[in-house]
Amino acid sequence: FPQSFTVVEEDDIDIHQGQYVTNKEGVCCPKNAQGCKVQVRNEAGRRYQDATKKMQAFQVLGTDQVLVSDYTTNKEYSVVNGTCQAYCPLQDNEWPTFGINANATAVPDKVINGKTCKGYFWKTTLLGIITMETSTFYVDESDPSNPVPCAEFDNLTPFGRAIGSEGATWVQWTPGTPDPKIFEFANKAGCEEGKNCNSNAALARYL
Repeated sequence: FPQSFTVVEEDDIDIHQGQYVTNKEGVCCPKNAQGCKVQVRNEAGRRYQDATKKMQAFQVLGTDQVLVSDYTTNKEYSVVNGTCQAYCPLQDNEWPTFGINANATAVPDKVINGKTCKGYFWKTTLLGIITMETSTFYVDESDPSNPVPCAEFDNLTPFGRAIGSEGATWVQWTPGTPDPKIFEFANKAGCEEGKNCNSNAALARYL
């Protein structure tokens, strides 16, 4: 896939630990469960990625907030009405590659947003032995010359222990370099670090 693009994205993320249970409603803590903690986040917005400048932006739908990730400064900025409110160090400062892992294998198709999408599965391992994460990526290949990403679902399983999952679905995929203005904002030099940057919460919750 092109590494510079614009797309509308919906994210579902949960992080859990302790004596949690999984049911048709999702992940939750039973009453009086010991050490159980569950964090859930759903977010929708328009994602912009410029691979040349190593910049990403996520414009949260229904708000005036844009989360701007700068992989040259290794910071993620919370921008409201064009002005930086706070930043946090990027949790992973390695530029992410968008697309299917070279070691992926085919899995059954899945209908996503009304489209039949081809599935590809792979594992991320430690030392090639211990599974740390599993990923399934779905692609609309109805036009082989113009594949369109549908979704990606990841399960975090460090050392065989399930601690969370993340799902992203995409529509309105537009390859090409985004308008650079989306990455511009005031108070970048004077922006201060947020208070809870080491938490699992989104940057939007740091403020």
